[in-house]
Order: sequence, then C-alpha cells, then structure tokens
Amino acid sequence: MVVIKRIDVVSAMKVGALLSGLMFAVFGLLILLLQSAMLSAFSGMFDSSGVGLSGGNLMAAGLFGFCAFYVFGVVASVISGAISGAVGAFGYNLVANWVGGLRVQLAREADDAEKAKRTVVIEG
Repeated sequence: MVVIKRIDVVSAMKVGALLSGLMFAVFGLLILLLQSAMLSAFSGMFDSSGVGLSGGNLMAAGLFGFCAFYVFGVVASVISGAISGAVGAFGYNLVANWVGGLRVQLAREADDAEKAKRTVVIEG
C-alpha cells in the first residue's frame, strides 16, 4: 500500500482550474448551440414590418448575449475551479495529518520481456 500524505496546493489549483474550464467550455458550447437554434426558431414569430423588434435584430442581440455569457462563464469556471482545487487540497492536507491520508494500492504492469520470463511453455 502507498499512502498519499500530502497534495501540492498549487498543482491541485492548476488541475481544478483546467478541468473546470474545459468542462464548462464543452458543455457551455452545447448549450450555446441549443439556445441559438431555439432563438432562430422563435425569431420568425416577430413582426418584420420594420415597426418594433424584428426577428433578425432579436437573433443578433440574443446570440451576442449568449456568446458574452459563454466567455464570462468559462472565465468564472476557471477561477472557481482554481479556488475549489486549492481549498480541497488544503483541506485534504489538514485532515491527512490527523488520520494518515489515503491508502492506495498501486500495481506495476510487467513489460513483455518480464512477462516472457514468467511464462512457462509446456510442449509435448
């Protein structure tokens, strides 16, 4: 058994930031595409006679708003992921001092030469 006694706070912060940012980027893009499809479907419901709000103007404003929210969301997600990674690593280090940390069993895969040494071939 191997015991993980300490987690570097800065490395946990980097991993948390990158993981949160990537997850928001992927899922946020899917939501952005879905919302733009819905917006284009609803934009045809508005009067295009030039009086009031036209469907094209509504669609352009909505897409701009969705894109601004997407960029803000990615940045906010990176910041919150970094903070939660750092706080989580700090908390783990504090608790690991009290109870001894996580016990993990690691196994090393044997390479082909080592496997061949252990393989017994019986002919006959």
